[in-house]
Amino acid sequence: MNIWVRHLSSLLAIIVVGFYCLNIDTILAARRWNPYYYQGLLFFGLVIAFPVFSAVSRRVISQDMPNQPLMKWLLLLLVLSMISTLASQDSASLVKAWGYLASTLVIVLTTVYAMLFVRRNGEQYERPYFYIFLFIISSIAVIVDPIVDFRSVFNIDLTGVYEITRGGGLYFQPNAGGTAIAFLYGVVVPRVSKRAAAVLTLLAISAVFLTFSRSSMIVLLILVFFALVCGYLPKLTAVGWFILLLSTVLYLGGAEFIAGTLSIESGSGYKRLFESQDFIGMEALSEDSRISAAQGALESYLAEPVLGHGMGYSWYWADAVNAGVGPHNMLLRFMLEYGSIGVLVWVLFLVSLYRSRPLEGISARWAFGVCLAGFIAALFSHNLTEQGYILVPLIAAVMLVAPKRRVR
Repeated sequence: MNIWVRHLSSLLAIIVVGFYCLNIDTILAARRWNPYYYQGLLFFGLVIAFPVFSAVSRRVISQDMPNQPLMKWLLLLLVLSMISTLASQDSASLVKAWGYLASTLVIVLTTVYAMLFVRRNGEQYERPYFYIFLFIISSIAVIVDPIVDFRSVFNIDLTGVYEITRGGGLYFQPNAGGTAIAFLYGVVVPRVSKRAAAVLTLLAISAVFLTFSRSSMIVLLILVFFALVCGYLPKLTAVGWFILLLSTVLYLGGAEFIAGTLSIESGSGYKRLFESQDFIGMEALSEDSRISAAQGALESYLAEPVLGHGMGYSWYWADAVNAGVGPHNMLLRFMLEYGSIGVLVWVLFLVSLYRSRPLEGISARWAFGVCLAGFIAALFSHNLTEQGYILVPLIAAVMLVAPKRRVR
C-alpha cells in the first residue's frame, strides 16, 4: 500500500472528526449561511467528488459501505420517515424535520466513509495525536469559557443568564458541550497509553463538571468505568486514590481564587462551583424542564400510539404545545412521530454501531460501554442525530481503528 495513500486515509478521518468536533459548521454559520451548507460541502467534497480521483475511495463506497450495519439503519430511518410523512399535519414542521433528516444522513455517511477509508488502507491503528489535540482544545475551551465567553466571540445568541453561567466552550450550549467532550474522551482513551488516559480522564472530569450538566457527567462516568474495566486506565493504589482526591480538593478550592480574580462577571461558571449542591438537589431536579416535557410527550404519544402523529410532529409539539421545549428524549421523539416502532429507532442505531466495530483493537466491552453511554445520553436529549459534534465522536469511539493490544 502506497504510504501517501495511507497518509491520505488518516487525513480524511482527521478532516471529518475535526470539522464536527470543533463545531466548525456552526461557527461558520454564525457568520454566513446555515450549518447544513457546510456539512453538505464536506460531504460533496469527500464522498461525491473525491472518488472520481481515487480508486480506493470508490471501493470503499461500492464494496465496504453497503455491508455496514449503519447503512441499513439509515435505510430504515429513511423508509420510516417517508411513511410517516403521509401522516404529517404541519407543513412547516415537516420541512424542518426533513432538513434535520438530511443532516443526519450526511453526518453518518461522511463519518462512516472516513472510518472505513482508514481500515481499507491497512493502517494498524489511527495515530491518536490529532484526536488528543481535539480533546484538549475542546476541554480547555469549556474550562475557560466563563472567562472568555465564546458565545460573544462567535456572536452566538443564547438567551438566559443561566446558560451564561455554565461552560459551553466551542459548543456554546453546556449540556451538548458536556456530552460532546464525553464522547470525544471515548475516542482518545483506547488509543493512548494508560498514563496519558489517566491525565485525559482528569481533564474530562474537570471540563464536564464545569458544564453543570448532570446527563453529561453520567455519560462520562459510564465511559470512565468501562475504561477501567477494559484496562485502558491504570489501576490506582491507595496512594493513587489519595493523590486523586487531593488534586480534586485543590482544584475545587482554587476555583474560588480563579472566580474572584479572572471572572468576567459575578455569575461566572466558576462561582457556580459553590452552588452545585443546589444544582443537584431534589428541588432542582423537581424543577427540571426535562421531566415535565417527557410527561407531556408521553401523553401525546398515547393519543396516537400505533402510527404516531407524523414526521416533524415533535418539533410542532415543542412549539405549539410545550412552550418551545422539546421532549428531551430521543425515544419519545421518535415515538411521537413514528408511533410505537419509534422506540426502537435509536436502539437499532446503537446495535448497528456496536456491530460496526473493528474486529481487532476495540474491545467488545468498550464498544458496549460506548453504546450504553449513547443510550443514556438519548434519555436526556431529543436531537442527538442532528448534533454532529456528538454523533461523530460517538461513531468514531467505536469505529475508528485502535492499537492491537491486550484488552478485556
